[in-house]
Amino acid sequence: MGSATTLKWTSTGAKWCWGGGYLGGSRPLNGTFDSGRVWQDRWYKITCSDGSKQVSDALTVTVGTQSGLSVDLTASPQEVALGGSSTLKWSSTGAKWCWGGGYLGGSRPLNGTFDSGRVWQNRWYKITCSDGSKEVSDQLTIAVEGSSGTEVSVKLDADPRQVADGGSSTLTWSSQGASSCTASGGWSGGRALSGSANVGPLSKSTSYTLTCQNGSQSALASTSVQVESVPIVRWQAPTENVDGTPLLDLAGYRFYWGKSSRSYTGSARINSPSWTQYQPSQLASGTYYVAVTAIDADGDESAYSNEIQVKIP
Repeated sequence: MGSATTLKWTSTGAKWCWGGGYLGGSRPLNGTFDSGRVWQDRWYKITCSDGSKQVSDALTVTVGTQSGLSVDLTASPQEVALGGSSTLKWSSTGAKWCWGGGYLGGSRPLNGTFDSGRVWQNRWYKITCSDGSKEVSDQLTIAVEGSSGTEVSVKLDADPRQVADGGSSTLTWSSQGASSCTASGGWSGGRALSGSANVGPLSKSTSYTLTCQNGSQSALASTSVQVESVPIVRWQAPTENVDGTPLLDLAGYRFYWGKSSRSYTGSARINSPSWTQYQPSQLASGTYYVAVTAIDADGDESAYSNEIQVKIP
């Protein structure tokens, strides 16, 4: 995952060639193409013609399932005396970002430590890390020596943890030993002792906290939902052909990207003339030049639109 490959094609007897899938656009009779970093399976096609007939060849570049994504959370010690403290430590491999749950709530580095402070009741901690396509978690409870298990505790989680701009997530929680629970942060108000709630639509990353109590005892848990900040590129549908006549057979678009101006290394086909936006979430972090072409019902493709730059976080 994230590796690159080089495609190569040759033709004989052809006058021109063009690509399909991630190889979209006009292509030379013989050539190579650098895929860039590949995060998901990609389909490529090359078609060549002598003016009277055409031939094609296609292939799929697949991404292996072994990602190497992992996270490990430990505490030393994991059982403490009343009012004692512990140090949590976590390490991850193959991750792009991590966040905590329970008493470890909020954004966290890929590898780090956390001082529990003085612990008066059992506390639950969770760390989750993601590579952008999947996530792994580890969790533990720091126990107070001699605890009867009746102290107030609460767990809070979100699914999914990452959403697109405008997306929603479901918060799920449970508590023990509590008589009431109150939400704060990205939500508010009294909550049942256990349950679930939908939050969204979300336009920014948001943290949620739930505090449960029984008399003088209380416990809290936190979680967060990250909003993907990949920009959405929008454009206006064309209404005329290059000769000024009305465009009546618009079939879709092709969205192009590359690291150099007017030198595009990838593309995506959009098969709806009314869908005038694209979010290039499959791209790796960096700055890209992007442009769009229009495609009619016969498969004819327009010249590139004006070019803009987009930054992928």
